[in-house]
Amino acid sequence: MLRLYFLLLFFICLGTATLLGQAGTPLDSLVSTCNAYTKEDTVKIKMLLQIANEYQKSNPSKGLVAAGEAVGIAKRLNQPFFIAHSLRIKGVQQSATGAYDDALLTLEEALQLCKTIKNAEKIESDIVNNIGVQYYYKHDLQNAYKYFEQAYIKKTSLGDIGGAGNAIGNMGNVSQQLLDFPKAISCFDQAIAILEKVGNMSARANVLRNKGNTLNLMGDYSNALSLFQQALEYYQKNGLIAREGDLYLSLGVTYNYLNDHEKSIEYYQKALNIYKKTGNKVFYAEACINIGNSYSVMKNYETCLSYLREALPIVMETKDENALAYCYDAFGAVYTELKDFRLALDYFQKSLAIGDKLGNHPTLTSNYLKIGDMHADAPDSVLVEAGISVENRYLLAESFYLKGLKLSKEVGQTLQTSTIWRQMSKFYEKNGDYLKAYNAFKNYVTLNDSILGEDIKNKSPEKKSNSSSTKKKLL
Repeated sequence: MLRLYFLLLFFICLGTATLLGQAGTPLDSLVSTCNAYTKEDTVKIKMLLQIANEYQKSNPSKGLVAAGEAVGIAKRLNQPFFIAHSLRIKGVQQSATGAYDDALLTLEEALQLCKTIKNAEKIESDIVNNIGVQYYYKHDLQNAYKYFEQAYIKKTSLGDIGGAGNAIGNMGNVSQQLLDFPKAISCFDQAIAILEKVGNMSARANVLRNKGNTLNLMGDYSNALSLFQQALEYYQKNGLIAREGDLYLSLGVTYNYLNDHEKSIEYYQKALNIYKKTGNKVFYAEACINIGNSYSVMKNYETCLSYLREALPIVMETKDENALAYCYDAFGAVYTELKDFRLALDYFQKSLAIGDKLGNHPTLTSNYLKIGDMHADAPDSVLVEAGISVENRYLLAESFYLKGLKLSKEVGQTLQTSTIWRQMSKFYEKNGDYLKAYNAFKNYVTLNDSILGEDIKNKSPEKKSNSSSTKKKLL
């Protein structure tokens, strides 16, 4: 099923430079110049940090090396401001490689250093925003919102109106994750107005897309398409080819919700072609997974598997553990449809292991739910082969459902919580525990109505159950 983690691809504002990573680009020239410049001074630091920013999307591992070198030089020069600035960029690069805990430690070190430096309020506000980004990626949405709100307040007080626009846009992203759609739309509208006022039309286009993604989840597809078209026109007019690829992913999602899966694949393929051209391996793999998942919805499982198999080695090469967890989960879903429960269970368990390692990763609740289903429904022979007690299969299934339920509540995955309640109701009914089945179903209906409303409930969740599975970036 389609993963919103890949499909929504929200633009968390990191304040980094535009991607320039192909051979013969200005990045090559900059790297050559930096290598030839042997003096350790602030000029060298600035070049290294610019290189790190340019590498962020195309090769964040190289970006991390450059930022680390900048930190070392700044510390040897005993330049507190440049130490803090270099640490911030290093944290951003660590985040780009998926090392969010390491990024948090680095950014916290930078933040504490800023408190000892005069006139460091601007970089401090940037670091606060970056810390919010790490919590967002760790799916600690409450802390993410807190830091984005702090960044908004700091940037407003500094008169950094554009930065405030970015911060409140990020608050909108978190609100969308928390399924507080009215707050998300309000934040996005404020961000759009601010960014338009300061003339930051590129960031405005990004927020238009984020607002469109939220309207998708609300079932307002026509207005979502209108916003996507506005953003697309800006990207095309200004040659922002990477953003154009991201926009095609959003269009693919929209047509997926409209059950036009061929059109959905058409847009995913456009995104895939762009990422191939730009050399962005991470997003290329994500586009492959989206295309594969669309073919899965169309029950073309062999084609689906071919795209997932193309994505898997790329994801492993880039060491993107978030993407790897989703890829394994996608494999598990396909093999479940193919009734190869043993392979499905293996892939779900691999995804679960990564989710456990990363912490509050959104695949965790999905994995708990699906592994619970495996215990409940797989043939006895599959469980025996996997070393699972057949006699205890139902108690084990219930334990996985309850783990998923507990975690989804803790991390604010409200829609996933309602999905688990619904599945537990079916599970209890199948096993003759009608009181628990009734209570679980009542919880599902109450929660689903409260978070979506009758109109959205009738239009969106069932479609999403066929197109999005349970998740990240969201359920």
